[in-house]
Amino acid sequence: MYLSFCIVTQGNRIEKTKLSIESIYKNLIGHHNYEIIVIGNNISDFSGEKIKLVEMFDSSNLIGKKRNLGVKKSKGDIIVHLDDDIVLDIDWFERFREFNKKNKDWLICSNKILLPSGKRFWDRAI
Repeated sequence: MYLSFCIVTQGNRIEKTKLSIESIYKNLIGHHNYEIIVIGNNISDFSGEKIKLVEMFDSSNLIGKKRNLGVKKSKGDIIVHLDDDIVLDIDWFERFREFNKKNKDWLICSNKILLPSGKRFWDRAI
């Protein structure tokens, strides 16, 4: 299983994006089958092991265009889309591997999205 983490950023949340990247590193200590792709503008501040930078200046700011570009540039059989302010829980990768072992027919894995009421937007997010 090769994972491609695609982080979409506008380049104006540098510290949050660095925290997101660091959370990936912490989850995957000892694992080598992954890449981190940072897509957006003003991304020269991001460098490190397994990081690929993909510059995209898009005045329309359509996140879907950037995510699609990340997919095109990725090598992974599993693609994980992250916004630049997402920090993975420390046990995310272990929970993901366990989920993947038990559920071979899944198509989409999403972060939990909470509505203002506190209820979850997605019914079954891991």
